[in-house]
Amino acid sequence: MFMNQEPEGQNQKGVMRPGEYRGMSKVYTSSMDGTSVVLVEWGLRTEDEVTAAELLVHVPDGSLYYRNFLKMPDGMWRDSFGEKRLSLGELLPAEILTFKLLESMEMPLQIVEVRV
Repeated sequence: MFMNQEPEGQNQKGVMRPGEYRGMSKVYTSSMDGTSVVLVEWGLRTEDEVTAAELLVHVPDGSLYYRNFLKMPDGMWRDSFGEKRLSLGELLPAEILTFKLLESMEMPLQIVEVRV
């Protein structure tokens, strides 16, 4: 799991609750321009709730764009730029709703350890 280590962003792996995280990766594509998107949603293995997400966008010119999202203790979602909304969907690019789902796959468990 990568959580925006370079460049520095608002959301870092170290602020996540310690534990084992399960992940579900979904790959989407646009029939309009060939843009592809990977969205990975993470949550503690022992809970059903998604508490973090990562978005990787690959556009046909070869550019890659990355953002991550973290559910804050107050229930709001924050993206790696610091923008906050009530739901994850409000922070994702609206175009994703028109993309076709190509594949879903479980990710290997990731461990977030307590920092001292």
